[in-house]
Amino acid sequence: MVLKLSEQKKAPCNPEDVASRINDYNKKTRGVLDYYRRLGKVRYVDCAKGNTEVYTSLQKAVLPSLYFVIGPKASGKSLASNHLSSIAQMNVVKFDEWEKLKSKTPETALIEFVKELHKQPSMKMVIEGFPRNLGELKHVLLNGVKPNKILYMDATEGRCIVNSGAESTSESFKMFHKQSKELIEFCKKENLLLTIRNSEDTQIEELKRAALKMVMPEVILVRTQEALEEGIVGVIRELHSRGYLIVSEEQMEADEILRETKIGRELKGYIQNRERVPNPKKVELLKKVIYSTSEDRQIILLRYPNTVKELKEFEDNCCEIFREFFLCQPEYIAADDINLETFMQQKDRLTLIDSFNGDLMDTYRGTQLQYALIVGPVASGKTTTAKHLAKFGFTFIEMEALAEDIKKRLATEDNPIENITVNFPQKLEELKARTLGRKNKDEKFVLDGLDFEDPVSIKKTITALGPPLFYLELAYDPKEVKTRYMKKNEVGELSEEDNARIDKLIEDFAKTRGMIEGLLADMGGMTNHYELSADTTEEELERSIREVFEPKLVLLKWDEDMNEVFVNLAMKYSFLYISVPDLVKREVEQRTALGIELIQTRKPKELVVEDPYSSAHYENALILKLLKEQIKRAAGKYQTAFISGYLSAYKLKGWEATQEFRVMDELFALEKEVGQIKSVVSIVRGCFESVENDRVAEKLEVRAKPPPKPAGEEEEKKEEAEEVQDKIEEAKVEFKPEQFCWTNTVGKPRTLGQLFTEWKKCESVNYEPREVALEELIQAAAKPDTAGESTVFVQLKTAN
Repeated sequence: MVLKLSEQKKAPCNPEDVASRINDYNKKTRGVLDYYRRLGKVRYVDCAKGNTEVYTSLQKAVLPSLYFVIGPKASGKSLASNHLSSIAQMNVVKFDEWEKLKSKTPETALIEFVKELHKQPSMKMVIEGFPRNLGELKHVLLNGVKPNKILYMDATEGRCIVNSGAESTSESFKMFHKQSKELIEFCKKENLLLTIRNSEDTQIEELKRAALKMVMPEVILVRTQEALEEGIVGVIRELHSRGYLIVSEEQMEADEILRETKIGRELKGYIQNRERVPNPKKVELLKKVIYSTSEDRQIILLRYPNTVKELKEFEDNCCEIFREFFLCQPEYIAADDINLETFMQQKDRLTLIDSFNGDLMDTYRGTQLQYALIVGPVASGKTTTAKHLAKFGFTFIEMEALAEDIKKRLATEDNPIENITVNFPQKLEELKARTLGRKNKDEKFVLDGLDFEDPVSIKKTITALGPPLFYLELAYDPKEVKTRYMKKNEVGELSEEDNARIDKLIEDFAKTRGMIEGLLADMGGMTNHYELSADTTEEELERSIREVFEPKLVLLKWDEDMNEVFVNLAMKYSFLYISVPDLVKREVEQRTALGIELIQTRKPKELVVEDPYSSAHYENALILKLLKEQIKRAAGKYQTAFISGYLSAYKLKGWEATQEFRVMDELFALEKEVGQIKSVVSIVRGCFESVENDRVAEKLEVRAKPPPKPAGEEEEKKEEAEEVQDKIEEAKVEFKPEQFCWTNTVGKPRTLGQLFTEWKKCESVNYEPREVALEELIQAAAKPDTAGESTVFVQLKTAN
């Protein structure tokens, strides 16, 4: 349509009339926008930007989201495409079939294909078997068609042959890799490629799950206890302001019924018949919204799913829930109340909050920067402390070296490094680039102070980075500060001027410290405050840091039916709960580097209770590495960590099998590689295990030393001995322990209680059934007693 301008000049618009028209427009369209916004179908274009940016935004808003699937013949392309069509409701186009149907040559097919993509009404499409080479991809890119992702089914030759059932597949496999080599390298460089490994042992469900993650948006579940239901209103308001799409299953039901759609009439029928709406129907309703929005959009599900059964049905037929945030008071959680939160805690996907905090949610999503800030006056030990803290998984950024790095980068032959000065804005941009520009969203940083000129600069820095995870204040003695300053600057004595300057810096730090605390309070961050003294030895400093930041380990030994109870207790007391089998399962299913190593080194064992992900099937060194990574991630967040499913010796069937895993070795290795074992909690049935040392003292047989041989006989005996030794080597006699007499014992292996109490020199506490609440048992295991002793072996006897 062409609009012809009137020859008569139009009078200037009255600002009040313009404002009135805008308000009138907003009132008339608000209902429409609200409805389609709830469905995730509203796209926003900022028309205040330049023409090129507006055109690009419009193109992205109206063109379908495209996903290309490539791979050799029989690699699983159709399996992945059909699953995306079924779950994510995406249109699938097989490019080779489309090309034959249109009877086009390869040259004309590409031109026609681009035209059809621009006309597609579907918002999401999967193109299977395209592009076949780099030339085809560059052609569509030049014509304004850019795929969101290219899914590469990287199948082994053996898997392709098995899938196709024909040996001739080998030739097409080699041809694909020859033609697509440049294509794959280009896609990797442009960050377009998502690779799915498909080997002989890969399960079909793993392939489907990996393909779906390509288009799956980030979904977060928000639930509350009934008493705090009113608080959900503030949650919705806060999340909406941060750009989240709020999806309420109840609201969607009401919208569909009001519009009298097909599904709305079905829902109305259930209500009229006083029947509950089936879960499959609710999932079908939610899929319309979840997969109509872009995969980079964050979605908040309110109040649904509510049970483990609903959750599993939702995740099997829609998408995975990234995390649940549960708004509740700690006393609300009961040990024997097994519910959805118990399940999510076991999967390490639950965060409990007593009041809503948007920064907390951003931290768990990876959008909030995670960093620790060390504060203290000049020469108080900030850098030394930061280096020790880096051992807990933090990336150390030395603030004094920041300016030097900038100078080195800017230096040239004409402008040497000594002539360059670095100002605050340059340092702040460098700091933001290293932290906010991180590639790994889970990376954590530690800053050894804020080496900037004034409080205003410090405020700008913290505002730019966001509130830290915690800040560590170093207690200091002015004399020690001056001693450390002299050592750092290699001077034997401080001048009056230096003395006065250091005193002034210490005085200024006291003011800065108060300003930082006030700023963090105003920001409402989740910042914790710790205090340490660096006026000590390196060993003592490291020990103090471990005491503060490394969670103490409480080792759990019980039957599987007790897991959920202790998961709830971990939630209630803000402990980290780690299930070794769940950790192994997650790594294996996600095919991480460690997961692949676990698969390759797995040695199946016969267990008392079969579990394919039991630690007994895997090398203990890998299990410890896995646990160490979890504890590192928890540094500064948790003071205590429950570890269940670790002790392999109690899982194996048969006495001979248990000799491969000795409890003592497992305990020592856990404390050496992962962290201090604070306590052991053992659930026993029938009777308590003995912790007394009931071993009989070892008795070694001592033989009398034979008399010396005469000189003549010595050589003859030597020759005979050599002949006997040769015969022994030839026979290669097998060593059989049962043929020898060993030290006397009671004939039983030492109990866990005996090993732990003797090793730690600690007490053992036994609880009879109903004698003590589980909460008290946990407090005994995790909290120091009145005498200050923090290590204990706890047994709880349950019914047979």
